[in-house]
Amino acid sequence: MSDPTVEVWALDEVHFQQHGSRCRIWVPPEVRDPVSLHHPTRKQVGYFGAVRLSDGRFHYRMTGDN
Repeated sequence: MSDPTVEVWALDEVHFQQHGSRCRIWVPPEVRDPVSLHHPTRKQVGYFGAVRLSDGRFHYRMTGDN
């Protein structure tokens, strides 16, 4: 970090997803093993962040359909 023309950044990212845990379906009595197809996640959000190590400047961006 002795060269002032070089910027050193620390990067990280995180993702959160909300999963559905319950559903209600009607199944005819003759069906022994019902299968309910649905999207695996309902909502998701992600954050990408970076910190410049020389002065602590912070940048972030949120992505997803929170």
